[in-house]
Amino acid sequence: MNRSARALGGDGRLPLILICFFLSGATGLVYQVVWLRMLGLVFGHTVYAVTTVLAAFMGGLALGSYLFARASARIRNLLRAYAWLEIGIGAYCALMPLLVWVTSAAYLSLHRAFGFTYDAFNLAQLALGFALLLVPTTLMGGTLPVLSQALVGQERGLAQKVGALYATNTFGAVVGVVLAGYLVLPTLGTRLTMTVAAATNLGVGALALAMSRRYTLGAIVETKARDREREAVTPAPATDVARPVVWFTVGAMGLSGAVSMIYEVAWTRALALVIGSSTYAFTSMLLAFLVGIAGGSALYSWLWGRRRASLATFATLQAGIAGAVVVILALFERVPELFLAGLGRSDTPAFVQVVQFLVSAVSLLPSTLFIGATFPCAVALVARVARAGADVGRLYAVNTLGAIAGALLTGFVLIPTMGVHGSIKVGAALNLTIAAALMMAPRPRWWGWHGAATLAGLAAAAAWGWAPGLIQQTWMRLSRVSATLGSICPPKRVRQRKAAWTWPPGQPNRS
Repeated sequence: MNRSARALGGDGRLPLILICFFLSGATGLVYQVVWLRMLGLVFGHTVYAVTTVLAAFMGGLALGSYLFARASARIRNLLRAYAWLEIGIGAYCALMPLLVWVTSAAYLSLHRAFGFTYDAFNLAQLALGFALLLVPTTLMGGTLPVLSQALVGQERGLAQKVGALYATNTFGAVVGVVLAGYLVLPTLGTRLTMTVAAATNLGVGALALAMSRRYTLGAIVETKARDREREAVTPAPATDVARPVVWFTVGAMGLSGAVSMIYEVAWTRALALVIGSSTYAFTSMLLAFLVGIAGGSALYSWLWGRRRASLATFATLQAGIAGAVVVILALFERVPELFLAGLGRSDTPAFVQVVQFLVSAVSLLPSTLFIGATFPCAVALVARVARAGADVGRLYAVNTLGAIAGALLTGFVLIPTMGVHGSIKVGAALNLTIAAALMMAPRPRWWGWHGAATLAGLAAAAAWGWAPGLIQQTWMRLSRVSATLGSICPPKRVRQRKAAWTWPPGQPNRS
């Protein structure tokens, strides 16, 4: 067991570490918003370019989580390693404007030299986007497994501490979205915002480095004997016995990450027709999604973090996601009326932004609270103190890879072929399928698998055929109520909303 694990959890430095990780989460989302804007000037603002940037961002996170998860058990001073990760992120991002300029020049040179076709053009975007973002996002992905290994002290509180780390980092991401979307970026501009974020990472790294030096001077000597004694009397975890549970949980986390991105992309498209498609509207949707993820992780860690989890617990969370999605989808036709009721009180920009967030929260929070609880639940199922960093990193990497696949599948396949409504139904069916498989996993007999397949098929059929015309009914209701905007919004704004909300009669839903 790494010598830093118990000392960091009990010497009063945990609040400072959580503050550092909070700031790290905030800068991560600031970078994502700024990079989308900067690379949009190079690659364009098409849906393919945006999807490429997001996939590159998440791909780097998955790679970093995987690499540093494998190395965390061999790192002697984990807090120092975390400090250098933050310093590396800050140093690289400080050079990002220069690197973007170099990428732009290389992009144009390749296009002139090879005369790219449209498909080759998109592949070049993907390759250059990955190359540009790979270093900082890999370093970002390594922070969670490294700190997870550093902070765990005993088996019972492992999920609680990791869940608290994950929730703290995600709440920091919430703050980063607010700062980037509403305050810092509109005020300071792209380059200065990038500079402030890079300076924050460098400051976090310097603080963590100072704490790691203090720890090196005394904590190892004080805890060495106690660590040896405890490790001698603590039996090794039964990893061989729990191996099926581990693989079921890891696989379910990957599928759950994919389904979560299906919901994020599809609900964003659906809500854009209600609250608008401005930068502030998209910021409010992302903000509501992240608040739900962080809140779900924090609630699970607080209420059940010290309890033993099971596959049935994980399955219940998956069924809860599907149930919440079904309820919101059934009530979604009332959401435009809620938005109009809010606009009826005031149409000032600040109040409209608050209403946009509240409408997004009503639509997204019920399902995202369950989604946020899945990560600490999975940690409680598979992670052990001696290899906490490796187990947490593996879960995070697989979940992120699933999210990449879900984002690409939704943006390029599901929505173009099945529409928003069909994509959401596919997500609910997948959640119910995961829940059915996990419920049957502890009893892998032929009848168990047959029952799981039957339940999965019934769930998919029910989700596929349920309320087939709901989204089109919503567009019709939107068309009827949009006329009331005349007393609230300027005529030009009313015409824009009518054009966005009216669905051509007799056409299939491809929103």
